[in-house]
Amino acid sequence: MPNDLDNVLNDIRRLRKEKNENESSLDQVEIDAKQQLLKDGKTRNTLTLSFLLGFFGMLIFSCLFVWLYNWSAINWGIKLKLAGITTGASEIHLLELEKILSIMIGALGTSLGFIIGYYFKDKK
Repeated sequence: MPNDLDNVLNDIRRLRKEKNENESSLDQVEIDAKQQLLKDGKTRNTLTLSFLLGFFGMLIFSCLFVWLYNWSAINWGIKLKLAGITTGASEIHLLELEKILSIMIGALGTSLGFIIGYYFKDKK
């Protein structure tokens, strides 16, 4: 009888010890899951901000490029006319800002929508 009682007490101690180990393991899993959620949020934030900065940077670059190209083309046309080459001067075409911006927004706008949607996506 005392042996049976000792065995039962040993089993109870062993089960309590296993329970404590499992609880601490579960706590660690919960901590890891919370850290992963924070990491996902930071990654999403970085991705969105990088794309937005790149997108608007490309739009600004496009505006500056059109301005610089048109300025250069006009100067080139003036120099050609002063040199007496009227045929070459008439064939210089200027860029239209609306068309360039339309192309850039058309090419990157869908991705912008996806990235912004991904940023605001609910992670539960």
